[in-house]
Amino acid sequence: MLCRVLFAAVAICLTLAALATTTESRAARLEVVSQLYLPLLNCLDCGSTPEPTPTPEPSPRESALQVIELVNAARIAEGCPAAEAHPILMRAAQDWSDEMARIGLQHSPPQHYQSYGYLSPYVENIASNSDPVNTVNDWLRSPPHRANMLFCSSDYSAYELGAGVRNGFWTLIVGTRY
Repeated sequence: MLCRVLFAAVAICLTLAALATTTESRAARLEVVSQLYLPLLNCLDCGSTPEPTPTPEPSPRESALQVIELVNAARIAEGCPAAEAHPILMRAAQDWSDEMARIGLQHSPPQHYQSYGYLSPYVENIASNSDPVNTVNDWLRSPPHRANMLFCSSDYSAYELGAGVRNGFWTLIVGTRY
């Protein structure tokens, strides 16, 4: 809108300057300007100004990977090693989030991750939240969830993560390997 006002003002000034060199009367010059440019000023919000394109929602996979990045940032800040996204845990966490979208917020049964072939020790965080940043921040503010995310011990050689989301139901798995 501001561009249109500036355009109209510049156009009026240029037209008046151009007409000033003619022999027409001042009234005739103003009549030309009012016919050409006043409609622009009266219609500041009409025309072909495009509506902003909405930002597409990230896919569940993109959101899950953002959770992994945020959890690793918190782990590193606490002196723990970063954990790798593990394909089995990623699939199992996404499937559990899909299930929670159907049944509501609840922890998975113990055999859930074993049924995917993941037999190492693990801990699970779940949440119902709007986005990755708020979800991870809420877990960091909760002492038991924070302890799950930031767990590190010399007893384990590696840490693995899985994350998933469906309709605001989040699952995070932190697994370990000896």
